[in-house]
Amino acid sequence: MGNEKSYLDRIIGKSVTKTDINTSTIIAIREIEADPVDERMSISIQLYFEDYLLNIYNPIKILPADKQLEDFIGLKLISAEEKKEEIKLVFNNNYSLIVNMREDVYFDPESMTLYGPNNFCAVWN
Repeated sequence: MGNEKSYLDRIIGKSVTKTDINTSTIIAIREIEADPVDERMSISIQLYFEDYLLNIYNPIKILPADKQLEDFIGLKLISAEEKKEEIKLVFNNNYSLIVNMREDVYFDPESMTLYGPNNFCAVWN
């Protein structure tokens, strides 16, 4: 991404207040009337940052590997590095969450979304 400003800069310095894992089913519109043959289960990760919500639909890696998503509650985001094939979120105790942004893992309508105050919405796809 170079020196461009990232929408993720909005959550740098903010603490994680809650985490969640959600599942949903994606069905192609053309299949609604018939038997859904193009149905997929989608898992999304949600990180709540004070007044922002980050939804992650692509695969993630948590470092250290023995940590769980709920271990991020109370941690402050200190950096967000966007590259073409990954986004690395680093927290104040050196825990990291790495989002795989490669095209071959993408199958949802979006890879990530960030919602915030004043109807703010950013979408990565």
